[in-house]
Amino acid sequence: MGQTILFPSDREREEKLGKTAWEKGDYGKAQSHFERAYQAVPDYQLNRQIVSCLEKQGAFYRALQFAEGFQEEYDQDPAGFDQLFHLYLLHQDFLMARKYLCLATRRPALADFDFAQAKQELKQLEQVFAFYDLESVQEKREYLLQVNRSLFPVPQGKWEEVLARLPYASFVSIAKEVLAKARNPYLRPRLVEELVKLGYQEELVIQDVKGVAQTCCFKDLRLPLELPTLRQMLQYLEKEHGQEDPILLDSIKGEVEAHFALAYPFAPQIKAPLEWAESYWKEYQVALGSIPAESLTSFAEIQLAKQDLRNLLQIQL
Repeated sequence: MGQTILFPSDREREEKLGKTAWEKGDYGKAQSHFERAYQAVPDYQLNRQIVSCLEKQGAFYRALQFAEGFQEEYDQDPAGFDQLFHLYLLHQDFLMARKYLCLATRRPALADFDFAQAKQELKQLEQVFAFYDLESVQEKREYLLQVNRSLFPVPQGKWEEVLARLPYASFVSIAKEVLAKARNPYLRPRLVEELVKLGYQEELVIQDVKGVAQTCCFKDLRLPLELPTLRQMLQYLEKEHGQEDPILLDSIKGEVEAHFALAYPFAPQIKAPLEWAESYWKEYQVALGSIPAESLTSFAEIQLAKQDLRNLLQIQL
């Protein structure tokens, strides 16, 4: 009988050709071969090779986008994590690099990663960039101060432009200035959320939704969706009214989340989360004529606070 000859699969052949092109420094050709192999059988290691090719060609943003297909694997792999972290640096997305480091400190798989070295590298790059880009930082400061006076939200695209290539120290300086005289009900919670994601630990004096200056301690502050108060409210509504009218309940939960986010970080719901949750349900039942208006009498103070939040949302729209 003749000997059986085993031919490599298309994936194996393309991957081998990609590695050969990589070794020769032809990163565009290597990328093409790796992509054909990836189309046959997508996996994490091939994803990393394609990301490396894009990085070598200076396509840092495209590399970060492509890596999203295996984001969880990158986040749990020290080598992959280091690769993405340095891509953020190359893309000059300093705030995203810092947020990525903050999230990673909670992952046991990265326990041996040298976070101190990474933070030092990030800090040095930020210092150099801040020295040569003072004009851009000032333009972003003036833009956010203008938005604060206008009372309108920042479009997502513009928000990303503001954060792009902005050093941490510059962002903190701008955030402090805006939050100290915050008038825009949309801008305050957004700036606070960014500071939390960046691991900011100090105290700041911030104007709340009523214009009252309050001290906010960032050391123990969490993002709105991570706070127990909001979870309590949503769980209560689901448990008590989940079977009565699921469609109405979804609408109510959406408004609960919107109001909580708007008042963040000084949400009045913290004092009585279950009463707040029940007030939303009863209010809609009254509007539908299912229960008498007197059912809301005991929620009078909460109703006034809710109306203030609704008025602010109408201003934004």
